[in-house]
Amino acid sequence: MENLDPPQICNVSASNQDAEAAAAASETNWPVEHPWWAACLKLDADQPEPAWERLQTWERQGIPIDCVDQILTTDKTGINPVVDDPTRVPTEALNIQLRCFGTNLLDWQAHAWLQRCKLPTGFRLQTADDAITVGINFDPTEKWLNQPRQLLEAADFNSFWDPDPSRVALWRALGIPAVTLKNTNPSNGWLDQHEAARRATNTLGLPDPRSLSGPDAVLVLGSSEPGSVDGLQPPLYGWPGFDQIQISDSESARLLAYWLEHCSRLGVQIVRLRPTDEELDRAGFESLTIGNAPRQLPTQYFHGTLHCSVLQNELAWRRDGKPAPATIQTPKPKSSTIWESRNTGTSKACICISLYNYHEKIINALESAKAQSQEAIELIIVDDASTDQSLEMTLKWLQGNYRRFTRTLLLQHNQNSGLAATRNTGFQASNSDWIFVLDADNRLHVQAVEQCLQVAAYTNQEVAMVHPLIERIDEGGNQGGKTELISGQTWQQSQFLHSNYIDAMALVRKESWKVVGGYSHIEDGWEDYDFWCKLIDYGLQGVLCPQVLAYYVCHDQSMIANRTDRNVRRISRTLQARHPWLQLPMAKDDI
Repeated sequence: MENLDPPQICNVSASNQDAEAAAAASETNWPVEHPWWAACLKLDADQPEPAWERLQTWERQGIPIDCVDQILTTDKTGINPVVDDPTRVPTEALNIQLRCFGTNLLDWQAHAWLQRCKLPTGFRLQTADDAITVGINFDPTEKWLNQPRQLLEAADFNSFWDPDPSRVALWRALGIPAVTLKNTNPSNGWLDQHEAARRATNTLGLPDPRSLSGPDAVLVLGSSEPGSVDGLQPPLYGWPGFDQIQISDSESARLLAYWLEHCSRLGVQIVRLRPTDEELDRAGFESLTIGNAPRQLPTQYFHGTLHCSVLQNELAWRRDGKPAPATIQTPKPKSSTIWESRNTGTSKACICISLYNYHEKIINALESAKAQSQEAIELIIVDDASTDQSLEMTLKWLQGNYRRFTRTLLLQHNQNSGLAATRNTGFQASNSDWIFVLDADNRLHVQAVEQCLQVAAYTNQEVAMVHPLIERIDEGGNQGGKTELISGQTWQQSQFLHSNYIDAMALVRKESWKVVGGYSHIEDGWEDYDFWCKLIDYGLQGVLCPQVLAYYVCHDQSMIANRTDRNVRRISRTLQARHPWLQLPMAKDDI
């Protein structure tokens, strides 16, 4: 639509006509048929002169983004009445010229949404002279407002669909016959193709959707990033390289849309791992039909890595309405004394080792305790009902080395109760004011206890713990030629907001442990993170001992590798509920 000539208001005012005649003459020259005229007139309080100037500016420079709210909040009576379906597509029209904005017909999402447009059954995409023009939009508002010619062209479309209702209201106010594109709109048959399953197999190498259907079937669509689809087991089907498929023509894109649509129609739960920005913006997965399978959800997005062994649990949580985490119950198991020895002297600190099925690693931890430069030390080991040789090996070692310590104590739980309960048992049994926490698979530097006690000696009661620098090493004790620290930061609440950055290996004041109620059981990990957060909740502080005094041993048998990382979403939700000031990214219900 070309720019209109300006109204001839100046000629009228120069004549001898009276004011009423001049006003009537000028009014007949205003561009009342222009798609934007009614909006401009309303924004300028029904004053035609400034409305005309505004319209000319918009045609030259685009519509300012700050006018959008004014357009949407202005009384729309007389602008473009909001009707349920302003489409101007004849029911007999079969030749359709489609204009896609923000995508194209090589994108399967365009075809997935096209089936939701109110178009006659059996229509064809054509560029013939008798084709009617329709549009589907995924472009943001700002892009459209900066392209006035495109906005004016859209006003001449027979229909214009957009999945964003707020944009639809704006387009209608600007004279575009816009309709909200909803995933609940009935299918127009665009993806109901004859022999499409066979052609999808022959063209794209995809199995017939009927071969994937079945009770609790889940289709996991991965990405090109490593580790996006791990541990696939029935009834989970996987397509790890989903975003690497080559689409060379519109028909192939349509076949892919057909395949996904019919998988979902048959009740296959579709899961998309690491969706792309384009998929999120265009929301093609949201257009797919939901089948009749029990508790089937729309396509579910998961960001980051998700091991398939926990996928079913995450889906069940979402199907149940995303309930809040259950109340934490920390076990208080009974324990038996396997060994105890007492020597002369008192100790300022205790090394407390939690042990569960680490018979190959416990001796290294014990030897690092024995090698401490601090002379008077208490040593407590709590075995959490190990099923390997951990208890026997520890007992044998104590029998040969107990004289090194002021006191040694070996306790065993009557049942496996988790890390928090194991730590609590050790802390409760200790006679020392300060307790150095050590897991059975890690090691201490010879000066760990001495140096941390030296820092602790100059603190007040608000300081609950002293944490040293900790170096990562492999099982053989090698640093890989380069020192890698777990963290070099001091204790600050703001640093805990998004993740834990301080390891469990630290010197903890026993009185502070009592004040916060000890460690709490967090299923599958992060008990230490929760404990640090509890200290913060009680206004307590941690202090850095600026030396490398402990070694975190990396191996594939750790709880972090086998349980914590795989359940990070559920654990994050638990900690976020317990400490609302946290901002854990994986605690979000759509992650």
